Amino acid sequence: MNKILQWGLLAVLSVCSSCVTKPSCDGTYEGVLPAADCAGTYVMLAVDGNRYELFEKYISRPGSFLTCGDATLDGKVLRLDNGKEFTLTDGGLSSGEQPLRLVSSDKQLADLYTTLQLKEVRQGEDASLKLYEKGGVHYADLSFKGEEYALKSVARTDSAEEYKDGAASLRLPADFVQKAPFVQADFTDGKNDFRFTVLAPASAVYVVADGEGPASFDVVYYNDGNRALVKLLCPDLAHCYTLPQTEASAKTAVYADDKVEWSIDNENRATLRVDGKAYTYKAVSE
Repeated sequence: MNKILQWGLLAVLSVCSSCVTKPSCDGTYEGVLPAADCAGTYVMLAVDGNRYELFEKYISRPGSFLTCGDATLDGKVLRLDNGKEFTLTDGGLSSGEQPLRLVSSDKQLADLYTTLQLKEVRQGEDASLKLYEKGGVHYADLSFKGEEYALKSVARTDSAEEYKDGAASLRLPADFVQKAPFVQADFTDGKNDFRFTVLAPASAVYVVADGEGPASFDVVYYNDGNRALVKLLCPDLAHCYTLPQTEASAKTAVYADDKVEWSIDNENRATLRVDGKAYTYKAVSE
């Protein structure tokens, strides 16, 4: 009888030990990490088990970068296959002394952030382009005329990079990400040639003109045809905002949530309202 009780107790303990919740860091995080040659790097990190997507944007510089790959959670340390490491904290992650706050339970980054909206310059047709790095290799996913092209980088020079998927070929200037929308991309589907220009996202740097708000913002406007929003980025994460568009007309556009409002006019002047206080900003050339 004692042996039966002992075996029963062992079975219960075994079941209980298998039910212990393992730490998880699934979700989407954002933060600002230090950078040697600019005000900082804004990052969004989406984690889905052993997979991740990392979006990086140098503050006050054009262009953004997307990396995808494998993630490993070792205790409370999240290791990405690109060499970056983060520590699991209460309600977020950290990189050294820099916090990354949990912003949603989403395990993938929204296409709004990771995809460029394009316009074919001759026929005016819409297209979308997702550029990313995976395992040290550059990829380009192009959606155009109802077709999906999974293109892989096959040649890279100081002036251009070429991606191919069978007979389809995409050629991007080497500084395409940094200078969009002021550069164009050339594409052939194997039969016809096309040229694209970038519609969204668009960005500008705004500096404070009146008031005591943050000295400047790197402002990025996103629009995928279904929704529009703006990101106000600065070195202080507490003053980084993501706001949906609430109003739009020929003269003004307003982005707001229940605490913060960003409004711009057609002369690139902007007003930031936070906690009842208003600060005026003006756009400057990058």
